[in-house]
Amino acid sequence: PKQISPTTVGIYLRQLRRIVNVAISKGLLSADKYPFKGYSMPYSRNIKKALTSQQVKLLFDYETDKLPVREALDFWLFSYLSNGINMTDVCHLKPSNISGDFFHYFRAKTKNTKKRDLRPIKVPLTDRSKAIIERWKNTDPKNPYLFAVLEAGLTPIQAKYRIQDFIGKINKQMKTVAEEVGIMEGIGTYVARHSHATILKRKGAPSEVIKENLGHASLLTTENYLGDFTDDVKKDFANMLTDW
Repeated sequence: PKQISPTTVGIYLRQLRRIVNVAISKGLLSADKYPFKGYSMPYSRNIKKALTSQQVKLLFDYETDKLPVREALDFWLFSYLSNGINMTDVCHLKPSNISGDFFHYFRAKTKNTKKRDLRPIKVPLTDRSKAIIERWKNTDPKNPYLFAVLEAGLTPIQAKYRIQDFIGKINKQMKTVAEEVGIMEGIGTYVARHSHATILKRKGAPSEVIKENLGHASLLTTENYLGDFTDDVKKDFANMLTDW
């Protein structure tokens, strides 16, 4: 039989649990028939990968005249520079999100939740990120988005597949970039987010700052998130013991 990971089981069961909860709230199912009482959802933490500062510098220094590669690299770097913003949120940015040397946004993952303390993430714009916006900003006045990945009138499903296709193209081009600069690790779009958090932590940034940058609701989430990145740091400290 096909082996299914605990993560996959948890993903599907959480969706089912949500359906059951909605059914109970609407009186379609009796609360005493709730099937998840006393059941702990399976959960498996993925091994998160992050680049080192030296590896990220290789990407910053990389030059190419191939437009698809340039675009992919620019959006990867934009994510890295912009608090590790994920590509779904990048694609939903609008010119109105920009104010002076900052832009702000609500994470698509959490903006529709009922949390009362939901606050926008405020991101400083560096010279490099400003240049990336200028290079790839939407020029169609009828398109309300900052970048021309999405357009007005798309259904949520259409937007989802448009973003998935965009991410797929970036990941494909970044694989080529990685091979050319000698990075053996995968450097898909989510690695930019992990690298942003990890490099800040390695440079001594407080977890509270990283929490705010990533848009996490609690410091515990951030600490768990960063916990997967500590092996290299531990090795560095171990080497310091004999670094005369």
